[in-house]
Amino acid sequence: MEVVIGKTEVLLLLVIVGGSEIGLAKYLPWLALYLDLPLVLVIYIGWYSRPAKAALCGSAFGLLADAFFRVLLGLNGVSKTTIGFVTAYLNRWVLIGGFFPRLFVISSLTLLDNLIVFCMLELLSQPVREGFGYHALIRGVVTGLAGVVIFQVYDWLKLPRREFRA
Repeated sequence: MEVVIGKTEVLLLLVIVGGSEIGLAKYLPWLALYLDLPLVLVIYIGWYSRPAKAALCGSAFGLLADAFFRVLLGLNGVSKTTIGFVTAYLNRWVLIGGFFPRLFVISSLTLLDNLIVFCMLELLSQPVREGFGYHALIRGVVTGLAGVVIFQVYDWLKLPRREFRA
């Protein structure tokens, strides 16, 4: 089933993610540390879009994440651009219909995102937080679980079930 994600929808998602990140940072800082909401939406957009659109959205959501996580500007932009691009191609080879396949794909892409950020920090000779790998694993699980729920809810809102009974 083809899902169309328009420009206004992407802008609305950017605003929602920005507001959600501010709210999470203020009221649930421990969840904001482990839930990568911009990445979940980049994966969703990448799953239902062409690679160029997914990469562009990944760049926008990544720069937003850089602003909220206070890291070097562009680290998350590059990593989420890569994840959006990879996701747009991955949907041609992998079918994620159930809970566990979605959880595996989203968690794996979250770990890849963290690996890209780690490699860029090492390449730039920047200090890496102690326990980065441990936090990346927790972030992978939490973001994966939240991503499965967000995918289900967003699909349900965008594509309501139709009754064909007479």
